Amino acid sequence: MSKLRYTTKEVENIKSLIYFTEDELKIFEMWLREKSIIEMSLELNLSTATISRRKKSIKDKITRALV
Repeated sequence: MSKLRYTTKEVENIKSLIYFTEDELKIFEMWLREKSIIEMSLELNLSTATISRRKKSIKDKITRALV
């Protein structure tokens, strides 16, 4: 998936506008640090498929909030 490129102010705005689950928030922060799906999977003890689904959910939430 693509890299996320937001300023610190934009990230804080996104976090304040959107309700992320605990896992989504962790994945969002790791995604911002450009961690791979495999790295996220190992660190969070979730399957790579679950990480991919959560990343899609995060992207969808951001898209809906910023439109």
